[in-house]
Amino acid sequence: MPIIRKKAFFIVLAAALIAVLLLWTTISRNRRSAAEKTLLSQIQENLRGRLNKGEIPPEICVGDDLIQASTLVRAFYQGRQYQPVWSRKGSLLSPVQSLVASIRAAEEEGLTPGDYHSESILANLKEFTRLSGGALRHLTPVLSDLDLLLTDAFFVLATHQAQGKVDPDTSETEWEAPCRSLDVLQLFQDSLASGRIAESLQSLLPQHSYYAGLKQALQRYKEIVRKNDWPRISGGTGLKAGDKGKRIESLKKRLIKEGYDVSTGLAATDVFDHDTELAVCCFQEKHGLPQTGVVEEATLKALNTSAEERLRQIEVNLERWRWLPHDLGPRYAVVDAASFELFVVERFETVLSMKIVVGMLTWQTPVFSSRITDIVINPYWYAPNRVLLKELINYIKADPNYLTNNKMKLMRGWGKAETEVDVKTLDLDNVNAKNLDFHLRQDPGPLNLVGHIKFSMPNKYNVYLHDTPYQSDFGQFTRTFSHGCIRIAKPVDFSLFLLQDPMEWNAEKITDCIDREVEQTIPVKNPLAVHVFYGTAWPLED
Repeated sequence: MPIIRKKAFFIVLAAALIAVLLLWTTISRNRRSAAEKTLLSQIQENLRGRLNKGEIPPEICVGDDLIQASTLVRAFYQGRQYQPVWSRKGSLLSPVQSLVASIRAAEEEGLTPGDYHSESILANLKEFTRLSGGALRHLTPVLSDLDLLLTDAFFVLATHQAQGKVDPDTSETEWEAPCRSLDVLQLFQDSLASGRIAESLQSLLPQHSYYAGLKQALQRYKEIVRKNDWPRISGGTGLKAGDKGKRIESLKKRLIKEGYDVSTGLAATDVFDHDTELAVCCFQEKHGLPQTGVVEEATLKALNTSAEERLRQIEVNLERWRWLPHDLGPRYAVVDAASFELFVVERFETVLSMKIVVGMLTWQTPVFSSRITDIVINPYWYAPNRVLLKELINYIKADPNYLTNNKMKLMRGWGKAETEVDVKTLDLDNVNAKNLDFHLRQDPGPLNLVGHIKFSMPNKYNVYLHDTPYQSDFGQFTRTFSHGCIRIAKPVDFSLFLLQDPMEWNAEKITDCIDREVEQTIPVKNPLAVHVFYGTAWPLED
């Protein structure tokens, strides 16, 4: 065959092969496209059928996992005609791995990844990998399950990180701290559009140092638990400097395990030496105990509290911070009802701290956030109705001179219409919450139960900070003596900080105002945020 004819033959053959290949590719592409459309339609029908149930809220399960945000999940998919959000054309999208990583990281916040379907999601991802090499129609169940699980996981995780896992209204204490508001549906849509799933979830967490410090402590105590906790110290009489024995060995091992320096050096391991005494004092300080250096009952109980229990304690306090505003701001006061302390922070530095007295067990101080708006010098005290009915009426009945001796009066009406009531005209034996039509007012002066200065901060509990005539209470270790309001040890210093006007206000002028015994209200030009908290675990500087 001539060379020219051979070339022509191969050219025709190559063209034919290319044409066949293109035809085959087109057919395969069309088949793939048809399969992808069928898969999408099947997933949509699967989601529609599972979400359009009559229950309110709908009860939707994926295997053994209950979809927790079912109403929100249904509304989301209805709004997008039940199209899947985590897969396209039989492939998973990149945000899937981002969300899976965020679910794993929830453990670092003291949360449980299992609450966000972690095991079911991983099982379905494994099943998807197994099926992905086969026909697309086999992917419908697994992709439908993954879509529901991942979407619900985002909604629930975002809500827990922004507002807390536990509803504050169900807690034993009264709690009304204004945690972060959240439009989780809008957040989800924005996160998908930007592809910043992890970043969006991370931004929901508290951004202050107390939360960050507790997170670090959480990891440290997890490591202690992983390494078999710490040894217990057997019971018995108190341990003190000079004691010897195996209990001292256990004590030293226990202190070392948590990072306290006992510096045994050449000293015997079974001797309670000076270094051990210092370590015990340090332990007591960090656990809110009197620093005696003696291992008595309370210290022994704290030493024998397991690292696992301490871990749980840290997790609880991380949750409580999620209930509070996540950005405390550059200037605020924290009232810690658990440690009986108030401290003021400005530009990340503690500029003022003082002892406080909080509510008794039967009159607990509620937990909330507010702002100090006014300082009242020489305030009148108006007894809360509960206090009047449960306590003061009994005092009045027992002592005819009780009101006069304490500069108190029974009043009706308010403001200009307020008039005094003669106690002799009242049937105090039959007064109750339903027929109570008077209130008790105490005049300004040294006997006033609010003291000389009151700090107003609007809240539904009518709780405020104030001075007190009972100064000896600040010398007690446990300071639970009030009816819910917070007594502070340094009212004048606190007033000067709030006013921040040394040209107009100083300690001498405040004292002069107090001496007049006339009520005077001073507006705070720059109201101070106050967070009344109950923190049983705090990160220290070290």
